[in-house]
Amino acid sequence: MQPLPLLERVRLIPIIELDPWAFEKHERPRPDGSLFEVLQQWQEFWVAALADSGLTGLEAIQPGSWQVPIQNLSDRQLEIILDAELKKLEIEDIATCEIDELVAFSGGFALWTEEEGAIYEPQCCGDLKDLASWKEAAIYQKGNWEMLWIGHPWLSYRYENGFLQLSDLHEDTEPIAKWQISSEILADAVSLAEIQRHAFVEQLELILKKRNLNRDTKPLASTLAGLIA
Repeated sequence: MQPLPLLERVRLIPIIELDPWAFEKHERPRPDGSLFEVLQQWQEFWVAALADSGLTGLEAIQPGSWQVPIQNLSDRQLEIILDAELKKLEIEDIATCEIDELVAFSGGFALWTEEEGAIYEPQCCGDLKDLASWKEAAIYQKGNWEMLWIGHPWLSYRYENGFLQLSDLHEDTEPIAKWQISSEILADAVSLAEIQRHAFVEQLELILKKRNLNRDTKPLASTLAGLIA
């Protein structure tokens, strides 16, 4: 059996999902075909829908994706995204909302390499709280498969022959090993992603403070960034 491909130069990139329907101001024709059939048309649809709300200049993590790295967001772009998120949650006034009305931004963490690009992207129902699952994987040293939650479908991981093995995406089938990575390299990637997530909290706090909410903005920002469950 051939050894699994080894991942070495990796990053775990925090990204948020920008659903075009949360930003479009008027209904436009949907592309005729699935994302895989007419990827370019769907990409153009996404860009146009975001532009309706003044959200321009963004680049997705890879072609066909609706997920963008948080570190690339300007304050103005994040303000527009925040307003769309509050509208989606039916929160009329963040100054008076209960903290449990807020949830972490949809998205999560993309495992990215210089050679392959984004190997894994967050899936449906993934969000910025999911760094906890990557942290658990980085310290795991048992031979049985465990779920790595990135949304569904998800990944699984196990420790074998000195490396952490990662499966392909799966949900109703048994995991099949696809890649291997050292625990130390993954732990370093997790640490950097955590730093970026904390920087995102600070950016969100600055935006919220400009709104003169007359309340502590740290819990609000931390919840949106996935630091508070």
